[in-house]
Amino acid sequence: MSVIWGLLHLDGRPVEADVLAAMGAPLRPYGPDGGGTWIEGAVGLGQRLLAFTPEDDFERQPLRSADGRFTLVCDARLDNRAELAEALGLKAADASGMPDSAFILAAFERWDLAALPKLIGPAAIALWDGRERRLVLASTPMGERPLLYHAAPTFVAFATRPKALFAAPGVPRAIDLRLLADYLTVAPRARDATLYQDVLRLPLGHALITDARGVRRECFWQPDVHHELRLRRDEDYVEAFESIFGRAVAAQLRSARPVGVMMSGGFDSTSVAAVAARIQRRRGLRLPTFTEVPRPGFDGALAPSRYADETPFVTAMARRYDNLVPTFVRTDGQCYVDGLDEFFEWAEMPFTNASNRPWMEAIARRAHDAGVGALLTGAMGNLTISWTGQTLLPALLRRGQWRQAWREARGRPARLVREGLVPLLPEALYCYLRGLRDHEPWTAEPWLAFSPILPEFAREQEVGPRAAAQGKHFAFQPPAASRQARIDTVYATAFGRIVRTAQVARFGVDSRDATGDRRVFEFCLALPESQFQRDGARRWLLRRAMAHRLPAEILNNPRRGLQAADWFERLVAAQPALLAAVTDAECSELARAVIDLPRLRRLTEALPTAHGSAWVLQREYRGVYETGLSTALFLRWFEASRI
Repeated sequence: MSVIWGLLHLDGRPVEADVLAAMGAPLRPYGPDGGGTWIEGAVGLGQRLLAFTPEDDFERQPLRSADGRFTLVCDARLDNRAELAEALGLKAADASGMPDSAFILAAFERWDLAALPKLIGPAAIALWDGRERRLVLASTPMGERPLLYHAAPTFVAFATRPKALFAAPGVPRAIDLRLLADYLTVAPRARDATLYQDVLRLPLGHALITDARGVRRECFWQPDVHHELRLRRDEDYVEAFESIFGRAVAAQLRSARPVGVMMSGGFDSTSVAAVAARIQRRRGLRLPTFTEVPRPGFDGALAPSRYADETPFVTAMARRYDNLVPTFVRTDGQCYVDGLDEFFEWAEMPFTNASNRPWMEAIARRAHDAGVGALLTGAMGNLTISWTGQTLLPALLRRGQWRQAWREARGRPARLVREGLVPLLPEALYCYLRGLRDHEPWTAEPWLAFSPILPEFAREQEVGPRAAAQGKHFAFQPPAASRQARIDTVYATAFGRIVRTAQVARFGVDSRDATGDRRVFEFCLALPESQFQRDGARRWLLRRAMAHRLPAEILNNPRRGLQAADWFERLVAAQPALLAAVTDAECSELARAVIDLPRLRRLTEALPTAHGSAWVLQREYRGVYETGLSTALFLRWFEASRI
């Protein structure tokens, strides 16, 4: 992994070495394993490396082509090196000693911009073409390596971290209030949004090109919402999936240090672990796993469909795979307000679902201390390998196939209505019925129930009218169309990758998600919905593929694990620290202007006696309180750190 940055003066002024160095200075902690800068007239590029793969030892960026035409910096891990080597006509012996940057440069030399769709794996790329006087910035699909930029009339600055951009003259360091309002209300955000004014994030599968024609964005990858893969037999889908998923997992095992798995008892991470364990066993290697569990004896209230402790399922995996070595991680007594300033200094963003931060950081520390260099996850599995097939019922009803829909609902009227009819309802009717269910009439400002935003600020930023203009009304109605909903979610989750890559650098443990591999995503996206649900069985594809690889305890478990299950009792125990945090937040002029801090104080004071249904507590203390307090403290940090 690398951090990269650069500057191009559009008016031809030479880039000053001091300016390029100032942009790179705050990035040194993110890339302790070397790097460099390069300047030629009006353009300057920089890179710093954090080594994870064996080939990273050969990285020497900025990298120049032999003829001097191209100069490249990138933050990349290629997962299709063998295929690229074959396409480029490289011998295996030569390719084995090439860093990923050399593959990317060779691809540009061969195919120019047409190289971009051929690159599989996370990559943020900056390429200067001296012959064409062209700067190309690109972000590969699936968004694991964010690339930020600021485009002004006289210059373009880019970096993989916001703080590098703020060191460039002319780039403002300010919060974008409109985007902040959207973040707080879960309103639709543009695919290039950040929380910072005039700082954009290059959308997945896009390139920013600056040349004699000006500055423009071009899309080089777009998921096909209409393509559907049709194979002859059901078994053919399973065989094709096993091949693609197996290649994705194997590619992500390329590491200079041992690889582990951040594993729960669910389908996704255990499927990753099952495939990885077999590969590592053939290599004579162990596979360490790391699992968050609540305090011993936790007996907090849970919904019937949830469980709190992953231990039985992880233990069953260890019995199945003798090279799997589990580590159970507890974070007793820790709260998400602990250590926030250090987190903000690295991430420069608030943490969504802040209750998960303590255990995620604890796992990263334990993995680092155990010598693990990379953790595999199944973070995007719900959109890919374990998609439930939830839009099959609406599709059958829309086509008038009521008998088949009844069979898929297993003869349960409630399921047929909830999963089949509800997604097809007009949104206004859905909102009305939801209000009846929740005993709260639907309002014109529904975010007031679940968001910590100050109502006056929300109206000032026109949250409702702007969302309505995009056809969004905060109803959160289940989708009736599978593919577009999953694509939208992939683009939306890319927003948080700025935080994720910061945590990778902070703890020195790479995060890799085989369930989010582009080949896996495209394959799963193209499958008929009937491959994910059949005769009422959800996640049918993965159940068949893992039938002989996962223990029965996992395959037959109807419940889902709850991350940070003891989140509420942690809040109650941490009330004094939370009161101090609210007081700190109240010192922030910006937080007072955008967040309903009096509401947060009332919720803090009520903690010891707070009561209500699990759903109400979840909404009040995870949705409103957690989001509001963590964001307010971020704003407080932002104001203090600008001095």
